[in-house]
Amino acid sequence: MNKIHVISPGRNPSTAVQNCVDSVGRQTLLPNSHTIIDDISDDGTPEILREIDKQDISYLEIIHNTERKYRLKNIYDHSIDKEPEDIICIVDSDDWLATVDALAKIKETYKFFDNEQHFDDTFDKAGWDEDYLRLFDCGYIKGMQSVLNKLQEQYGETE
Repeated sequence: MNKIHVISPGRNPSTAVQNCVDSVGRQTLLPNSHTIIDDISDDGTPEILREIDKQDISYLEIIHNTERKYRLKNIYDHSIDKEPEDIICIVDSDDWLATVDALAKIKETYKFFDNEQHFDDTFDKAGWDEDYLRLFDCGYIKGMQSVLNKLQEQYGETE
């Protein structure tokens, strides 16, 4: 059974982070986990997240980075330990899920495309590439490590 993990990286989302948390909490199908990653915000976000953490939401984990990691590294770091069949849903911490059934529809769609050959055939016929998706299975996220390593070798740590 596919578990759904929502990952919400961000820096300085103080005006929207509560909406992000609330939109995930209103889902008809709650995620197995929702990880909010504060990437050293300086706009009051850490205080807001501490208040949200007091709500004791069972599936919610709040991470306060001690060094700046940027979006892609945050997503990777918090996806790598998930199972290959798990669904990783990226919702930036300044965004929110627009409908209450978004995660249910994602899971239903994922089941439909669970057959890899069907997935490949459908996207080939539609002229799509998997790169267009903002929804990745964990295997895809794990494969990004080599890309991250090459970028770090070439450019070092950059903003």
